[in-house]
Amino acid sequence: MALGQVSRGVLADADVVMASLFDLRCEMENYGADFQEGLGEGALRERLKTHKRDYANRELSSVSADVAAGFMPSNCTGPSGVRGVQHNFGSLLKELEEKSFDHAARNIDVFFLGHKWGEHFENMGELQTAETFYAGALQAGDCPAGRKALSQVYGKRDMVAVVQQYLGLLYKKQKKFDKAEQMYFKVLDTPAASLVMSTLTLHQLSNLYLVTGDAAKLRNAHKRWKKLLVAHKVPEDTLIYCQYHDSRADFLRTQREFKEAVEHREQAMAIYESAYGADSWLLNPKLVNLAKLSMDQFRFEPAYARLERAQKICSRLRQLTEAEKNSCHPFVPVLQNPVLATTKQQQLQAQTLAAMGDVRSGQRRNSEALALFERAFRMDYDKADGNMGVYMQSHGHVLKELGRFDEALDVMRRASAHLDRTFGNGYFQSVVARCALGEALLEAHRFTESKTVLEKARSLALASLGPSHRATQDIEDLLRVVTHSLETGSIPFSLNVPTQEFSEMYRPPEMKPKCESCEKREQDGEKFKVCSKCKRVKYCSVECQKEDWKQHKKKCRPLPI
Repeated sequence: MALGQVSRGVLADADVVMASLFDLRCEMENYGADFQEGLGEGALRERLKTHKRDYANRELSSVSADVAAGFMPSNCTGPSGVRGVQHNFGSLLKELEEKSFDHAARNIDVFFLGHKWGEHFENMGELQTAETFYAGALQAGDCPAGRKALSQVYGKRDMVAVVQQYLGLLYKKQKKFDKAEQMYFKVLDTPAASLVMSTLTLHQLSNLYLVTGDAAKLRNAHKRWKKLLVAHKVPEDTLIYCQYHDSRADFLRTQREFKEAVEHREQAMAIYESAYGADSWLLNPKLVNLAKLSMDQFRFEPAYARLERAQKICSRLRQLTEAEKNSCHPFVPVLQNPVLATTKQQQLQAQTLAAMGDVRSGQRRNSEALALFERAFRMDYDKADGNMGVYMQSHGHVLKELGRFDEALDVMRRASAHLDRTFGNGYFQSVVARCALGEALLEAHRFTESKTVLEKARSLALASLGPSHRATQDIEDLLRVVTHSLETGSIPFSLNVPTQEFSEMYRPPEMKPKCESCEKREQDGEKFKVCSKCKRVKYCSVECQKEDWKQHKKKCRPLPI
């Protein structure tokens, strides 16, 4: 069957199968397998599977016997074993250097070991050691003799580009951003780089620029990416387009161009729905990302509706479809294992419930938010998921709003520790979490603890964000308040304490103050009344103030005279 004449096989829609065949063709090209026109999807997938198996066997059999037996990660454990591997790898690299990197067998040995051991040490968190092995692999492979030897083992697949990509990711983890950028450009400048390899590298390069905040370079990367997709005549309904749409949406979100960001997210979502079905677990991250964009625009109900759909999808276990099994999504191996699938289900449900709680918190529907947060954090949530730390912080904020300060402080401390553990304490959200904790301690009149937390937040903010960043300036304001409070024993609200929660710090400037009770916003010419005691909240009418008093009185403190 030709590419444009596919039957309605495993999937329902012929267009989807065609898109699936295009993605399959790209994957076969990436592994150096031949795509034969006229074969059906099933036969082509079997051909790719056989090619990968032969490829792995050929790789292992090409390595010298002593290297394969003695230096594989599975054959060497413990500190002494690791030191032995490092020593022997160094000896092999030196031997190859003495031969001017022109010894086919040793080129393959050093490349193979550097690649495998680099990956092993990176997974173990030994980044500096991993860098040494990856760099050694590239010395052996990225030379005329090395490339010739590798081509006899790996065929059309450019394994040097694969290791360059790994090293680029490693440099990013080490915050060696210039080196990471150089490595990605080496991959992109490789004439034989496949479409899949180039697309993946552009995705990683775009993520790098998101981290460094270089908007101009990110725009150029997206232009290059789009040009690549057009040059290869990639159909816009194929899965290979999803990474582009998602990366574009991430960038547009940072630029507050929400309308266009939503369009890209929805296009990616539509491709996934067509490929995997409307009830696929693989849709869960897409729905959560769309909900976040709705939250950015304060469209709470659409955000909540998307999260409810995500929750329904992950609340039931079912057999994976053939389309899902054939995808390269990281969920798939997990979902194929019954034990791991149950754990993953709990993690997805916890994340979605917590996100729903975050939406209700944004609406000031605190009782509903609290119930959702409590359900989420009673479950076996993913302790390595940084987003759960953000939701935990929101949980603490809700408890504080309800006047449950001791519980709020406990949750906020756990949120701060979670974010430090998952993202590192220099990450923006970790700074925000410490700030929120310091402000809560200030409101609880625990001034000494507040000062300690905020001073740590300030040092992190100065190091990672700089003195002119708004978060750093707000921390300085809070520290002035704490210093005054330690001297007087009361909170001097006249010193302009930041009253806006850090989770809302990037609201557009045109957003007017809103009524604490009904959430109506001020219109031009209107002036809402401020609570006469705490001077922190506003109401559009006396009726709204009376209606909210039951909740507000728990946290309303009069100004010091």
